[in-house]
Amino acid sequence: MALVAFILYFAMLKMIQMKADKTKIWVPPKEQPKIPFMPAPEPPKPEDYEETTFEAHETKLVYEAVQALAMACGIAAFVSYKFEMHVSCIIQAVTIPTGFLDFPVFQKYFLGSKSNQIYKELYEKPEGRTGGANMNITPSDDPRVEQLPDEAEVDVAAKKDK
Repeated sequence: MALVAFILYFAMLKMIQMKADKTKIWVPPKEQPKIPFMPAPEPPKPEDYEETTFEAHETKLVYEAVQALAMACGIAAFVSYKFEMHVSCIIQAVTIPTGFLDFPVFQKYFLGSKSNQIYKELYEKPEGRTGGANMNITPSDDPRVEQLPDEAEVDVAAKKDK
């Protein structure tokens, strides 16, 4: 399975090089993992966006995926050989194909995804505080939280109504 995955990554790399899209884009940093019961991570700031091209960004993503696959297969092979525990190989046989379905470069080149902003990229330099892909948000003076009255004020208002 790993050999097929490496061949697919090589094919993706060649497709990227053949297309050679030099369109300048700004890409946000990788999203922080969402931890349950914790506040959501802060949206990326304009200075966090990386200026790059489609070709360079897609090549970088493929190299990162190849490195992750090599490490996962290496660990699975070591555990299988040294400890004779083959469960990790079975897990890799399932996670490698499902990982391709989530990989945006695979979606673009093999599945023909026509989705705009598959990498959450911007086509112009971000300004101000951004709250997501192409959504410029400027801070306002309006409070976002409405102040509730104290319990004593509520009791006094309730007595007046009676």
